[in-house]
Amino acid sequence: MQRPLDTRRVPTATPTRRAPRRWRRRIALGLAGGLGLLVLAGGLGLFLLVERMDASRAQLDGTRDVAGLRQPATIARDARGRPTITAASRADAAFATGFLHAQERFFQMDLSRRIAAGELAALFGAGLVEVDRDMRRHRFRLRARRAVDALPDSQRRVLDAYGRGVRAGLAALDAPPFEYMLLGTEPTPWAAEDTLLTVYAMYLSLQDADASQERNLTYLYRALGPDYAPFLAPRGSPRWDAALDGTRIAAAPLPTAPLP
Repeated sequence: MQRPLDTRRVPTATPTRRAPRRWRRRIALGLAGGLGLLVLAGGLGLFLLVERMDASRAQLDGTRDVAGLRQPATIARDARGRPTITAASRADAAFATGFLHAQERFFQMDLSRRIAAGELAALFGAGLVEVDRDMRRHRFRLRARRAVDALPDSQRRVLDAYGRGVRAGLAALDAPPFEYMLLGTEPTPWAAEDTLLTVYAMYLSLQDADASQERNLTYLYRALGPDYAPFLAPRGSPRWDAALDGTRIAAAPLPTAPLP
C-alpha cells in the first residue's frame, strides 16, 4: 500500500544546514556593531581631547584685562615664539612672567613643586607613595614657607606678584592644561612657597645625589692620569656651552702622553 508523502518531514534537514549561517551572520553583525561603537567612542574621545588641548593653549594675540598689574605690561613673541616682557616695574614684570609661565607650562610647574614637596601620589596615584615618602623626609614645603616668611619686603612683593600672575594666567585659559583631563583631576592654585619648591626640584635634578659622578671622575683620573682624563671628561664645550658674559670654554687638548 502506497503511503502519502509527509511534507512536514522533508524540509527538516534544510534548517539544520542554514542555522549555523544565521548565527554566523548575527555574530558578524554584533561584532561589526561593537567595533563601530568602539570607533565612535574613540573618535569622540579624540575629538574631546583635541578640543581640550586647543582650549588650553596660551593666548598669543590681543589684549586682556587682569587684576594685579599697576601699569600695562606687554608679552611679545618673535617668529620662533620666544617671549619678551616689557613692564613699568619689576613687580609688574614678575606678574607678566608668572602669567606667561602658567599659560604655557603650568602642568610642568605643577610637577616641579610636587616632586620637591612629595605630593606626586595625589596626582598620579598610590604607586608614587614611596617616592613621596622619601622626599617628605626633607620637609621642603615647610622649609619653603619659612624661607618665604623670612624674605625682605621688596623681594616678597616680587614673589607675590609672580604668584598672582601664575594664578591669573591659569584662570585666563579657556580650559586647564589637557594633562589634567587625562588624569581626571583639576590643578590646585599656586602658592608663594611653590615658586621656591621649583628651585628645590631643580637642585634635586642637578645634584649628584650619591656622588657617583665624583667617584667615577676619581677613578678616571687615577687610571688615565691628568693628560687623558680632561679630554675624556671635559668641563665644557666651546660649541655647546654659551656663557652669559660672552666668554668661551676652550676645547680640551688632545692627549700627547702615551696611554697608561
